[in-house]
Amino acid sequence: ALQQELQTLTSTQSLHLRATQDFMDTDAATGKKVRRHAGDEWLFRGPGTYMPRVTVESVALREDVVVKTNEALRLRAKNKHVDASGVERAVGEEYLWQREGAYTLSV
Repeated sequence: ALQQELQTLTSTQSLHLRATQDFMDTDAATGKKVRRHAGDEWLFRGPGTYMPRVTVESVALREDVVVKTNEALRLRAKNKHVDASGVERAVGEEYLWQREGAYTLSV
C-alpha cells in the first residue's frame, strides 16, 4: 500500500481535497458524518494535522490571503455556495471581499 505522510497545517493554511471514490467521512470542523462522493471537493482548514485516506487526493495546499485596510479581493464563484459572510453566491457571480483580515479561498 502507498504510505502518505501526515500534513500539519497552521491557522493560515488549508488543504484542498478531492474524493476519488464514495465514502463516509467525519467533518473536521463539526464532527458530523458526511457522505463524500467521487469528485467532491472540500477544504481541511488548519490549525490541525490531516491524516491522509486512500479515498482522497490532496489537490493543493493553500495559504490564506490577507486583506488590508483599503484593499479588496475580486472573487468569482466557481460553484453555487454561501460565502463566509452568509451571502448566497451563484455560479460565475463576481463580488468584492473587503473585510480586513485573513481570507480562506473556498473550492
